[in-house]
Amino acid sequence: MIETSLLEQLVAFHDYKTLSAAAEHLMTSQPALSRSMRKLEEDFGVPLFERSRNRLLLNENGILAAECARQVLHEQETMIARVRALDRSRRTIAIGSVAPGPLTDLSPLLSSEYEDRTVSTELRTKEELIPMLKQGIFQLIILREVPADDEIYASPCGSEHLYVSLPESHSLAFRKSVTFAEMDGTEFLQISNVGIWEDIKKAAMPHARIYLQKDNSAIKAIAAVSSMATFKTDISLRHYAPEPGRVIIPFSDESAVVHFWCCCLKKDERKFRGWFKTLETKYPDRNRHD
Repeated sequence: MIETSLLEQLVAFHDYKTLSAAAEHLMTSQPALSRSMRKLEEDFGVPLFERSRNRLLLNENGILAAECARQVLHEQETMIARVRALDRSRRTIAIGSVAPGPLTDLSPLLSSEYEDRTVSTELRTKEELIPMLKQGIFQLIILREVPADDEIYASPCGSEHLYVSLPESHSLAFRKSVTFAEMDGTEFLQISNVGIWEDIKKAAMPHARIYLQKDNSAIKAIAAVSSMATFKTDISLRHYAPEPGRVIIPFSDESAVVHFWCCCLKKDERKFRGWFKTLETKYPDRNRHD
């Protein structure tokens, strides 16, 4: 049986081309790495390298061995992640989302539904969430559309509407609604990670200057002494009080409203049947898809 550390060193040598560069990457000595390469040849029982006085190169056998080693290491990482995910799923419900708002709304509801479990949440892109659901890293995911995937069950779980918070002295503060076009070029304060809203805002207001902050307390402090606009949503307004001296106005654009779907693997739908019944009761106005 070939040691995993040797396979990692072989892949590093393949990628970095020289013993010195690979040794530096691995934070080991060049002589130690050279001994590992000789050990690998013994384990394989065939020559893996072409040797000259000052150079060590992978031969055809070595290149194939490095490619296979990379696959083995990837499979090992996948195996560990899946086993850890299974263990975590017995104690934790991990839910990933494309936006923070639905997590704010649904996490307390999910915790009350499964009082014996810990609920963990994470923001990810759609491209990350679906594979991670299938690998068991997440048990539930929240997307902005029903995925075109026969393995996934989906149920509506609400929507989110984007608003702008403006000082009372702002020229648009009297308006009942505003458009993205009207606010393009404005300076905004924004929390760092807003998921899909980031792309929506960039597409709709390409000239807006958005200054990111790590937490809401920083935004509140700056907004209190600044004329800069901030973003709100109907979800955030349900959970957090707006800054004083400001007017909250909805964006009227169609893209300012996003609908969300809570998804699980179809094979796990029975496990979460109670949860989806709760969602159907809370959000009865849109049809369920599976």
